[in-house]
Amino acid sequence: MKRIAVAIGILISAFICSCNKTDIPQNEPSDKAYEPITLTKVENDMIEGINDFGFDIFHQQFETGQDHLISPLSAAVALSMAAEGAAGATKDQILSTLGIKDKSEDAISTFYLKILEAILNTDNNVTLGIANSLWYDKGFSLSPAYITRMEDVFSATSHIEDFSNPSVALNTINNWCAEQTDNKITRFLDEISPDSRLILLNALYYKGSWTDGFEKPAQGKFTHDDGSTSTELMISDRRKVRYSETEDYKCIEIPYGNGSFAMDLILPLKTDDENPWASFTNDKWTDLATNFSEETLPIKFPCFKIEGKNDLTETLSALGIRNALSPALADFSGMSDMNIYLQKVKQAVYVNVDEKGTEAAGVTGNELIGALPGNENSLPKFIADRPFMFMIRESASGLILFVGYRS
Repeated sequence: MKRIAVAIGILISAFICSCNKTDIPQNEPSDKAYEPITLTKVENDMIEGINDFGFDIFHQQFETGQDHLISPLSAAVALSMAAEGAAGATKDQILSTLGIKDKSEDAISTFYLKILEAILNTDNNVTLGIANSLWYDKGFSLSPAYITRMEDVFSATSHIEDFSNPSVALNTINNWCAEQTDNKITRFLDEISPDSRLILLNALYYKGSWTDGFEKPAQGKFTHDDGSTSTELMISDRRKVRYSETEDYKCIEIPYGNGSFAMDLILPLKTDDENPWASFTNDKWTDLATNFSEETLPIKFPCFKIEGKNDLTETLSALGIRNALSPALADFSGMSDMNIYLQKVKQAVYVNVDEKGTEAAGVTGNELIGALPGNENSLPKFIADRPFMFMIRESASGLILFVGYRS
């Protein structure tokens, strides 16, 4: 029997700091206090697994020369949706790559139900949207139990489309993507394969404002990986931040809203290292994250906008998801009685960082602390006028939403 390709698309959407208006529903601004998410050891282990997975993809992107911008959370959600319909080695390989193979089905479901709900409600001054959907061909027999499972665990909506009329289906699906991302990603899919029967999508939208906004940026020099320089708008300030330094990297944390979310900017200390990120693992990040202390220091980093669109299929295969991608070995019997396999995994990302954030954050008062007395050259500083890594994460759990590289 011919196996039919199941195209599973992973949509990673926008981190937007500079929009003044959006049609996506907004939370009403409030003074809601920061309440750290309380997690069990099993749930903390799962976050560690997902973060490990994110860094694994990040490294693979460097090796293959693809865009260095990914969302571990969105990728994990979409692949976990696929794993719900998989069995045997196919399921084991997906969960193992996500770092959650040894967790029970109930534990995985409970984790996603809890963490997705928690991060959506942790800060009313941050707009966060998570949407999941199933799109399947009208002639494809998708298990009702699987559909129910997607609705119950991932709040996924299901849609029947006529894939024999791909232009209409393509337009409908891309319109859904645009609606979930404030029109920042308007053409996620370029085509629908003739053999496609099911498309799974996850959209993750984030819009946050700095807790304390920055002054208008000024032009400054930025040195790129290849040694060339460019003049760019640079955010510059002297303020109290959480700062960490190890023998290889240094990092600052800049909070959003009530502090539930933060951006981390990471610089390698050895400027002569050709690839300082090859060895940057979740363990290296943990060393930095457990070393934070409050410091008053000069900071500088550029405003930047990055857009990326990657095919992650080969990356995931290299990380261990092989059976799912094989027409001969895939087992998605939990989805359908038809013989299907995973054809393609894609992601599209848009990131825009500037000094203002949302209007509410733009009017937040700044608390500027003067430098401590002493030798200026002996004080720590964080001047990102050269390539750096950045992350956006939920502060208490450490769950990484986005990882990127500004080259």
